Amino acid sequence: MSPPYKTGIQLIDSLDFDSVEDEFDIDLCDTARVSHFSPTYYKLSSSESDELFESLRSKHRSKSVTFVKMLLENMKLSSNEPSISQTYEHLVRNSLECPGYIRGGGDEVQDIDDTCYPVFKDLYRVTQAFLKNNQHDELQLSRGMYPEEFCEVISGLMEEPTNEAIELHSPVVTSYSLSEEKAKKCTEGVIATLSISPRPVAFAHDFLLSPPKHTGPEGEVHVLSYDLIVPSEALRIHFGRDDYGDAPRSLPRTIQNMSTPSTLTSVQHHDIENLFRLLFKIDNSECQNSLRVLDPDANSRAWTWYDYAESKNLVEEQELTKKYTEYLFGPKDAE
Repeated sequence: MSPPYKTGIQLIDSLDFDSVEDEFDIDLCDTARVSHFSPTYYKLSSSESDELFESLRSKHRSKSVTFVKMLLENMKLSSNEPSISQTYEHLVRNSLECPGYIRGGGDEVQDIDDTCYPVFKDLYRVTQAFLKNNQHDELQLSRGMYPEEFCEVISGLMEEPTNEAIELHSPVVTSYSLSEEKAKKCTEGVIATLSISPRPVAFAHDFLLSPPKHTGPEGEVHVLSYDLIVPSEALRIHFGRDDYGDAPRSLPRTIQNMSTPSTLTSVQHHDIENLFRLLFKIDNSECQNSLRVLDPDANSRAWTWYDYAESKNLVEEQELTKKYTEYLFGPKDAE
């Protein structure tokens, strides 16, 4: 089931596949299987990808097509550079007339000619036709979230651990991958794993363009992700260390486990300890929004867990974990 949007986005409901192929003089069935990536997927052949951009140059200003293509390529090479990511977010928002914020307030956006917007809109149309033709009725996608995206989410779950739906506040467009392993490499924090229809995919990057040699295939797509409302179970915590297994854990269940410490396994106790360690680290380094949760109920749950785990010698680093607990939730029995 596709996650709903809080705010409406005017997306294409359906496309006539043949008309898109005719308009751009391309064969969207001419694909290559990407087998050295898990999961495997099919991408447009290199010759048809080249033909697509030649066709765009026949419809639009060549300079504008070149600018958009270079920006897309730079998103694979230097997406962490504000001038690249902010310019791309501005391009997507103006091309598709969709809501969402631009990271950094858009202070680093490069000058973009208005003729670039129709180019990207055409790429969105081709993306939709390609995914539809390749029977991607639903995509399973994962994203390693930035602290600015998940700080508020974690604080909210600490206060209301039984919330079934969570609202994600992300930039207008964000990168997702077909692979959770790829997402894990992008964060020490929260991974969002969603099942969505292709409609919110603004551009299927690794399906329509060949990735740089140094990155290889990543199954990357760009999703219109502003104000997504998702099931809380879609969020998992990745500790970035191999202790007790490297598989990401359910974020809401790890938080809920604080309430029932006597029923937990040693691994589940260590998950909570690792969660506190990670939140303390992020709050003191990267997160602009505080991860401290000065809520009486959250305080009670945290200290109930700590007191039990400490009494049973289930806490590996007692003094540090006690420090993390007090920092994140306040002193024991705080009102």
